Amino acid sequence: MKKLMLVLALAALCIPAAALGKKPPARSTALAAKNAAWACKALQLRMGRSAFLAAYGQNRNASGSGAMRNAYGKCVSQHRESILRARLFEPATVTTTATATTVTLAGTISGGRPLASGTLAASLSLDAAHAVTKAGRTCAPATGTITLTQASPAGTLQKTLTSATFCSGSAGAALVGHYTLTGTGAFAGMTGAGTELLLAPTGGTAHSVEYGSLNG
Repeated sequence: MKKLMLVLALAALCIPAAALGKKPPARSTALAAKNAAWACKALQLRMGRSAFLAAYGQNRNASGSGAMRNAYGKCVSQHRESILRARLFEPATVTTTATATTVTLAGTISGGRPLASGTLAASLSLDAAHAVTKAGRTCAPATGTITLTQASPAGTLQKTLTSATFCSGSAGAALVGHYTLTGTGAFAGMTGAGTELLLAPTGGTAHSVEYGSLNG
């Protein structure tokens, strides 16, 4: 009996040791989850409640916070996987200035690929003639370029928006769209395409998530 009790006691001691031995999530996985959350907040603002619920597998008649939490979780999961698979992934903290017809972005990139660090700059035009206001949000088509710059080795990735929408409301502003890109300098000959998601919450820091393919 004493021998059995000793074995059980040793087993009990091993359980917390095993738990402590678990490795934390890889930094890339944690970063992808964080940026997927920002991306889904941008989509929520741009799409509105009913469209967001419908897009992420919810019943169109669903109601209550539980339905939104479920849809938000599915959105984050989908975008997290997309970010992890992407060859180009450039999260950035940015400042944004918007008028009825223009949007200017300037920011710092960190933790991405292929730019470990760099800057982001953009000048976009909004088609105010085709702006639509609904549920307290005004959305307009957006066009323009976004340039990612790396100092060393020097090079740029210039992204041209092929389709995008910029929305603003009491909660903040969001840019959602798609782009194609070309490279110069260290990135000469590189091309690709991807997704652009920007969230600029009212009273908070704007955050950009850009991910897609990179060839060449």
